[in-house]
This record gives sequence, structure tokens and C-alpha cells, in this order.
Amino acid sequence: MNHAMLTGGESYRGRLGEIKAPFLVIHGRNDPILSFAHGTKLAEAVPHSKFVPLDNAGHELNPLHWNQIISSIEAHTGDRE
Repeated sequence: MNHAMLTGGESYRGRLGEIKAPFLVIHGRNDPILSFAHGTKLAEAVPHSKFVPLDNAGHELNPLHWNQIISSIEAHTGDRE
């Protein structure tokens, strides 16, 4: 929880809706640190975001999910014409 201890700088609370860049949220359904609801709310807060749920996944990236993660990132960062 060291991130929660940071202080100073500009507050970004409530500003997620200002993000214009393509935004991808990849979140494990069984994350014990940041709940699945946290991931879905993050994706809902950013316009035009893409949400990728990982079944049977927790907080850490697992090699069992790498193919899904990599293909999601490739699809997300592909041509945007």
C-alpha cells in the first residue's frame, strides 16, 4: 500500500473522464488486492476504454494468461485508422 502513502503533486481524483488516449484495463477476476469491481469501475470511468477480464487470475500476471494479455495488447495498439 506504499502508493497510498504518496503525497504532493496535482490531484487527479475525478479526472479519469478527461483521458483521450486509448485505454486498456486488464484485470483478474480473483484479485485479492484490487477487487474485480475496482477494475470494472476504472474502465467505466474512462471514455472508450476496453476492459479485459482474466478468468482464474489474481493480482499478479500469470504465464497462463500471457497469450490473452498479449493478444489484447496487440489488438488494442493495432492500426487506428
